[in-house]
Amino acid sequence: MASETGYARLQGDRIGYQVLGQEPPDVVLSPGSFGHLDLGWEDPGITLFCRTLASSCRLILFDRRGTGISDPLPHHPLPPWEAYAQELAAVLDEVGAERAALLAEVDAGPAAILFASTQPERVSALILSHTTARFLAADDYPIGLPREAAGASPSAARTLVRALLEVDVRPALPLIQAPTLVLHRRDAQLIHIEHGRYLADHIPGAGCRPARRHPDLQDGPGPDRRLRHRPDRPGAQPLKGVEGTWQLFSVAHH
Repeated sequence: MASETGYARLQGDRIGYQVLGQEPPDVVLSPGSFGHLDLGWEDPGITLFCRTLASSCRLILFDRRGTGISDPLPHHPLPPWEAYAQELAAVLDEVGAERAALLAEVDAGPAAILFASTQPERVSALILSHTTARFLAADDYPIGLPREAAGASPSAARTLVRALLEVDVRPALPLIQAPTLVLHRRDAQLIHIEHGRYLADHIPGAGCRPARRHPDLQDGPGPDRRLRHRPDRPGAQPLKGVEGTWQLFSVAHH
């Protein structure tokens, strides 16, 4: 059920997107850096997941610049992380979406965090899956990866990987106003669960849902398994007004 591809424009670059479904609410699925809209439809799990979501919402998919069907990034310099939030805004404007729930995985998480903190009027809910506010370790963030990881990739990809790893959106976390749910695997190795707990602890009212396995949102949801908001710390606020949105994300955690 692949949708016809359209392109939003940002600073002369094309950003590829697809829209599935027609019913509200609007939901944006933003995968990691190595996604590809056209190739994704060849995966039965991705197709099932997107079809299920689109049956209950208007699902908006897009490839960020430098990935998939979107225009490439210049080799030097790379756009700042804020540019990724600008890409999302360009896609929302193009499809006429005033507000949307954002579902972001892995390295798409920081971009969604920035967008939610800087344009709160456009974000109805935020779901962060297996992601982090900062990848690399620092004196005040010992749970991150060793700094040597930024230079461990092949030379062709080193600049991009370094840019991804050096992002730090921790100052944006307390500014997020949208109801937020964090999904994270308990035994994750690269982005271990302390990153997810850090997000939940620093985003006002956020809930954290640990998973027994990778919370891969493209495995295909079971029709009778509903993801509930279960705050794991005192003071978390109920997710009023977005119950229908949470029910879209039926993830087989058990």
